[in-house]
Amino acid sequence: MLFARALVVINILLFIGLGIWCLVNPLAVADSLGIGLLTGSGHIEFMVLLAGSFLGISFVLFRQGIGARIRETLKSLFLIYSGWLMARLIGLYDIEPSSGMPLLFLGFEVVMMILLTVAYLTYRPRSDRHLFKSDLSL
Repeated sequence: MLFARALVVINILLFIGLGIWCLVNPLAVADSLGIGLLTGSGHIEFMVLLAGSFLGISFVLFRQGIGARIRETLKSLFLIYSGWLMARLIGLYDIEPSSGMPLLFLGFEVVMMILLTVAYLTYRPRSDRHLFKSDLSL
């Protein structure tokens, strides 16, 4: 149970961190991805698409992760990483990368999907929480 919650929290913090980084220093993010921001409008849209997406994902995961909906949050994270992995594999099939970063990201996505699967399969919600429960059967 602790592993699943920790994995959810790590992902939420990761997405918040990436979103803030994209807001604070979008040029560094674009440069690290090999993207050139040529116009002010392109700069704004890059910030909206990346920072907005990462922050939005973190908000949804945070909302889901509160309470007893950890399994749903793990499934949502798995679907997010599945979509990224599928798009990355299609991109790698069509285009030869100019650096090793796409392969590094691919490895991260695969490892995260494995961890999410393990967390989902081993997660057992606590069933021993019975506040004010009394045994009335005699």
